[in-house]
This record gives sequence, C-alpha cells and structure tokens, in this order.
Amino acid sequence: PQTHTLDVALNGEEWQLQCSFADLRPAGLLRWRYGLTRAGDRLAAWLQHLALCATPLDFVARRTRWLSSDGEFSLEPCDDAASRLHELLNMYRQGLSEPLHFYPRTAWAFQCKGPSAARAAWQSTQTFSEGDDTAYRLALRGIDQPLDARFETLARAVYGPLQALLRDERE
Repeated sequence: PQTHTLDVALNGEEWQLQCSFADLRPAGLLRWRYGLTRAGDRLAAWLQHLALCATPLDFVARRTRWLSSDGEFSLEPCDDAASRLHELLNMYRQGLSEPLHFYPRTAWAFQCKGPSAARAAWQSTQTFSEGDDTAYRLALRGIDQPLDARFETLARAVYGPLQALLRDERE
C-alpha cells in the first residue's frame, strides 16, 4: 500500500488531495468490479489513474487496468496528470456551491455517441434513466434544459482526456 498527498491551490485556497493505493502491481494499478462496465467505473478509474500518474512510483508502471464481468479497459500513462487533477478539483470546488451540469452516464454517451445518445441516456422510456434520479431532479429543479452548453463543456472536459488515453477493444 502507498499513500501520497498532493498540495493544490484552488482560487487562492490551499487544498490537499490524499491518494491511497492498495492494488499496485509492477504493471500498474489494478481495479475491478463484478458487474457490467459503467460510466462511473471509467470515471473512478480515471481519477485513480490521474493520482497514480501525478505521484509516480519507481516500481509501478503508470498504467491502470479495470476488470468487469463484460471485459476490461486500460488507461495509458498521462503526462499532464497534475494539471488534469487540478482542472477536475476546480470543477469539484465549483460543484460545492452550485449544481454542476455533469451526469456521468449521460456525459459518457454524449462524449462517445453525441447529443442524441445523451438525450436517450438522460430521458429513456425503456429503463431507469439518469434524469429520473431524484438527486438530479432536486438539484436541477427550475432548470428547463439540463443538457445545455455547460453540460457539453463539462462532458468534454472530464471525458475527452480520459477517452484519449482509454484502450478498450469493446469500443
């Protein structure tokens, strides 16, 4: 097990990000979940991968591998991991004071397949959609169009860099 602390300045505030790894191997970080791969799995792997790449260890490759019941994906080394983490922490900080227009499953659909796939993920008549989540409905009450330009900007900012380093034969 390894633990590291990253010091980050966000809008003049000093923040610390605590990174702990228990599943390190010489080939990199290994994570798994028994179930179908979800957008949240990719996001979790991305955050952990950025932390690994921002605090490189001599005995561990800067790669992350995620195993699911329907296959696996991996993430290649990220050379600008500290700045990517800084961007994501800025988004997180903003989200502490106002609802962010970021919804993991819908944003992944948007990033991979475009606006029509995002609308289908957000509001489906076939299955429980992300837009049906009561937490989102409460946070976004009074907002007519949650899949607006802010959503598209956040989806690209979070998932664009991840997608560039993602290796997944299923996609």
